[in-house]
Amino acid sequence: MKIQVKRFSVHQTAKVVAIIAMVASFVIMLPFILLTMIIPAGAEPGMAGFGLGMLISMPLMQGIFMYLGTAVGLWFYNRVSGRIGGIEFQYEAVEEPVQETFEG
Repeated sequence: MKIQVKRFSVHQTAKVVAIIAMVASFVIMLPFILLTMIIPAGAEPGMAGFGLGMLISMPLMQGIFMYLGTAVGLWFYNRVSGRIGGIEFQYEAVEEPVQETFEG
């Protein structure tokens, strides 16, 4: 069966994408920040809080920019899909196997 996506909820979808991007950014950055805190290669005095600041600010900035980019893209998609059609995909319903319960 073919399904066509006519509209996206701009705020809800952008919010979800931003949160996923923030979590992914944090997870990716964490090992690198920890390494720079453990092995400071030529670190200057006063740079001790740099790693922690980056660990907080970079995921936050990533989330903000992903929200804005997704919101603009979805706003544009919603305008265009009304004229030329939306994204199409096919799906197939699959029956779940019956699980037998054993009473004992």
